[in-house]
Amino acid sequence: MYIEKLANGKFRCGQSYKDFMTGKFKKVSVVIDRNTASKRKEAENMLQEMIDNLNKYDEKKDYSLKEVIEKYRVYLKTAVKPSTYYRNYCAGNTFMKIFGSDILVNNLNATFVREKLIDTGRKGSTLNESIIRFKTLLRWAYQEELIKDISWLDKIRPFPDITRRVKIADKYLEGFELKILLDNLTVEHNKRFYLFMALSGLRPGEAIALTVNDIDFENRIINVDKTYNSAQKIILSAKTETSEREVYMQDELFQFIKEQLSYNRHFQISTGIRTDLLFFNKNGGYLQHAGLNKYFRDNCVKHLNRKLTLHSLRHTHASLMFEHGMSLEAISERLGHNDSSITKEVYLHITNKTKEKYNNTIKEVHIL
Repeated sequence: MYIEKLANGKFRCGQSYKDFMTGKFKKVSVVIDRNTASKRKEAENMLQEMIDNLNKYDEKKDYSLKEVIEKYRVYLKTAVKPSTYYRNYCAGNTFMKIFGSDILVNNLNATFVREKLIDTGRKGSTLNESIIRFKTLLRWAYQEELIKDISWLDKIRPFPDITRRVKIADKYLEGFELKILLDNLTVEHNKRFYLFMALSGLRPGEAIALTVNDIDFENRIINVDKTYNSAQKIILSAKTETSEREVYMQDELFQFIKEQLSYNRHFQISTGIRTDLLFFNKNGGYLQHAGLNKYFRDNCVKHLNRKLTLHSLRHTHASLMFEHGMSLEAISERLGHNDSSITKEVYLHITNKTKEKYNNTIKEVHIL
């Protein structure tokens, strides 16, 4: 840094820097009123900040994974819903733990990423989810010119998930299994919630967020336009455009809703609690996903000897609708899917059951 005295008694502090766009050396300067150590230090900091801003788009800068993730979080803060931001925030912490926060993104390659993922010892499905999020992060970084090359991303193939076939079957309850489970539940609030999920196919968060005003008895419609995020304990708008939908109430569901409202009235009269929620805890507040899922999972193991999650009720609903002649397209619309991946799994599940049924029939056929 150089200093020169001006005619007005003040001092100009200047600094040379190399402009990355032209490769030429240029100067920046600031004026200070006194030539003291503290003022010179202040000028030095200001000059460095000016140079950093002028060269902030320097494509030769090597960003660390931590720097990229921090920039990505700033972008996500205003670009996605809080629930999506939270999931990606947690994913960022995971990436820094797996690959190292200080590693330079320009030094990443397919072999390094794959080996680091394998070293975690996690199952294939979990690793594949991480791959998707990591690729999304780096593609964003490439668009923002924070990383030079991402062509190697295509070399990272999904990990084999050897339990895939088993998982598809394990996502469903047969009708008789659902009845056994419900008959053995003792917590009435939870029992009624599970039955509603099986009858409606709603996501847990969508069901938790429902209020009495969401029920249209005249048209036999449930209006789904929001979801409850248990982790953040807030109500959010529908997950996607297709998630915002009208769910028709078949006779069984229609009757259940009327019984549920009657159940709610009696409960509120006996406790003095007032709430518009369709399903609520003993204090009139929102049910919590973690508690609902644990109670469901524990009782599936206890009474059915099966390891299932709360989400399996949604798959069960889809499966039963298909068995009753509903098309995959109609099921997809009813469930609020923006792709057909889950409905295809329903198709596979039912197809396997149908094959077994047909094979048993064919076994008894005599041609001659």
